[in-house]
Amino acid sequence: MIFPALLLALAVGLAVYALLPHRDARAAMRKVLGGGHGSRLLSARAQARSWVREIFPPLSTWLYWEQVQGRWTEHTEETLLLVQAGL
Repeated sequence: MIFPALLLALAVGLAVYALLPHRDARAAMRKVLGGGHGSRLLSARAQARSWVREIFPPLSTWLYWEQVQGRWTEHTEETLLLVQAGL
C-alpha cells in the first residue's frame, strides 16, 4: 500500500515542479540590455551576478526558492555574499 502512495506522491511532485516558473538569467539580461548573444556591454553588476551564479549555484537556487515563497525578495546573490563577508 505504501509503494503506490509513493509513486503517486512522486508523480504529483513532478507535475507541480513542471508548472513552477523557471528563470533564465541570460534571457532576462539580453531583454533588459536589448542585445543578442554578441552583446559584450554588460555592466559590472550583471557580470558579478553571472559569476556568483556560476561559482555558488546552491546559493542561487536557495535564494530563488526563498523568493518564490515571498522571503528575501529585496536581496540578490551579491548582497548576501557581501553581508556574509562583512560578518
